[in-house]
Amino acid sequence: MELGIYKNKLYRLADTKDKKLFLMSREEAKEFTEAIRFDGKIIKGLYEKEVAENDLEDAYELNGKVIYKGREFDVSSSMANIIKTNKLIIGTLDYPLTEELGGFERVDKYYYEKEVSFDEIDKFLEVKKPLFHFKNTKSVTIREIPKDEIIKHALYIESFA
Repeated sequence: MELGIYKNKLYRLADTKDKKLFLMSREEAKEFTEAIRFDGKIIKGLYEKEVAENDLEDAYELNGKVIYKGREFDVSSSMANIIKTNKLIIGTLDYPLTEELGGFERVDKYYYEKEVSFDEIDKFLEVKKPLFHFKNTKSVTIREIPKDEIIKHALYIESFA
């Protein structure tokens, strides 16, 4: 998920094929208009504002990683799914690793996934990668989220459009 800070507030970022950049919000605001899908239909409860990159104070990509049985995996499940199921779907391109650990299913030509509970993982990591060239987020940062706070973290991330 890509996030941007605009006027000291954090928003989800979206872009289009023609490189237009939009802030997305679930809150109606003066500068925002109702979001419109690619087919022209209005998305109820979702608002957007077109911005230029230099309008932002900072921007970064936020992803989840999991350490499972001592190895690093992507978090494939959405935050909404984590909240709903209290489980994680982890994934990797590393076929030999999936064979070694077992229980993974092929979901794409080269990608494998497995559902695990919070108590099965060693760590849940939030990975923040800089977008554009802002002074605040200069390099990749990794922060561990305690297992008992994964749902709270997922709710926070899900609160962005």
